[in-house]
Amino acid sequence: GNVVSIGGCTAAVRWLAYVNPWFYCIRAMVSFDFLGTAWDGFGVRGELCGPSPEGCFGSSGEDVLDSLTTLRSSFGSEHDPWFDVAMCFGIVVVTKLAHVVFVLAKL
Repeated sequence: GNVVSIGGCTAAVRWLAYVNPWFYCIRAMVSFDFLGTAWDGFGVRGELCGPSPEGCFGSSGEDVLDSLTTLRSSFGSEHDPWFDVAMCFGIVVVTKLAHVVFVLAKL
């Protein structure tokens, strides 16, 4: 999800991203880094950006996250980073509980 775009994966593989806690952790960290930020040097429509490869992704954090959506479908300003944190902890708790259940079942 963070290295390979989820949109480019088949459904048979896509589910792996949604049960991976690192997917949610990294997406939350990226969202927390960019949401609510602003940068100079963009202009109104990007006219102040340098030539490639020194391009600009936007003048605000939301614009940057939406621009990253074209590269990685899992990023975007519509994702709630606190939901991602909750999902990460939820997956970790469920995994740990399953581990305890399997260990106790062997005793």
